[in-house]
Amino acid sequence: MNTTTGTFTLATTVEERLGDPYDPTNPNGFQAILAAREAGRPPAGEPFSALGVGGAEVGHVDPESLMHALRAGYRRSPTLARSRGGAQRGSGAVTVGATAVGTLDSGLRMTLRHLRARRLYGAAAIDIPQLRAVLAGAYADLLLCDTLTTLAVRGTDAFPARPDAHDSAVRVLVPRVLQGAMDRLSMALGSRFYIRESEHAAFHLLLNEMQRALFAAEGRPDGQPNPADRPGRPPGP
Repeated sequence: MNTTTGTFTLATTVEERLGDPYDPTNPNGFQAILAAREAGRPPAGEPFSALGVGGAEVGHVDPESLMHALRAGYRRSPTLARSRGGAQRGSGAVTVGATAVGTLDSGLRMTLRHLRARRLYGAAAIDIPQLRAVLAGAYADLLLCDTLTTLAVRGTDAFPARPDAHDSAVRVLVPRVLQGAMDRLSMALGSRFYIRESEHAAFHLLLNEMQRALFAAEGRPDGQPNPADRPGRPPGP
């Protein structure tokens, strides 16, 4: 097994055991997670700690494998992944920002699905240049954050001539970029962002849980907003 294959083995296993997040019958899917939140109880799905990630956090798996495995949990619910066996404030180089890349991945996919299914001004929403620009920008942000955090996990300094610059980028810039990308995607959803059903409710859940994960307590970068629903959003599409 080569290094690249080994890196993704745990992540693939976790993804397979968590199942399709869009499947309404999946106890680990968005619908089940949302229903549990509404009822004030934990989801009925398999605890994240039972998926082999708990042992990884104490050093049984290399940090990069752990990062990709934790992203699988963050794709579904940052809070669920953190409270039931996932990384807390970070395991070594595996920061919350590194794992929250998975949340932006889900947000981007949800927005893409929404825009493909909608028509605006007589055309498919996905064909509107301004909305395509939002998607492209969010994807570029995802790649940036993935690159910076992956290099950090590997112990590779992206800015060797500038001491501590890479660490600062991972711990300060990455959370801000992730949050900004999710905010712009929520604007692309427009008024549908407020609909508390289907994938729109799941996006709202991911956005707020990611805020809490990234900017909780003393780890919140200076000047960042407290996690809360933003008032006064423009109606949008």
